[in-house]
Amino acid sequence: TATVIDSQQVQFADYQWQSARPITAPAGATVTCAIRPELLRLGDTYHNCCHGEVRDVVFHGATIRIELGVATHTLIVDMFNDRTTPIPARGSQLSVSFPDNALLVLDQDVGAGAATTIQR
Repeated sequence: TATVIDSQQVQFADYQWQSARPITAPAGATVTCAIRPELLRLGDTYHNCCHGEVRDVVFHGATIRIELGVATHTLIVDMFNDRTTPIPARGSQLSVSFPDNALLVLDQDVGAGAATTIQR
């Protein structure tokens, strides 16, 4: 989850992320966010980024799921399993980043009592 800062930004742990789409939830609201996995990059390529410790790595054939501990939060990173990107080891530090258009704020109808659940 993240906290809405304003109509373009949310706070996730110690990181402020910018969204290309307007955020309609009010400032201070807690929202669920998703990041388009095809736009996620390892490293600090984009200004939307976070750093954490790799807690787990799970191979799913064509994809790899990385559980990244970011402060008290957990970020689940699904990425393609290509031969050019080294697989991070458990316990290692990892940075991920993404462009503004990759951030999706899912449950913005807070006043209407709507909620979005993502099952993994």
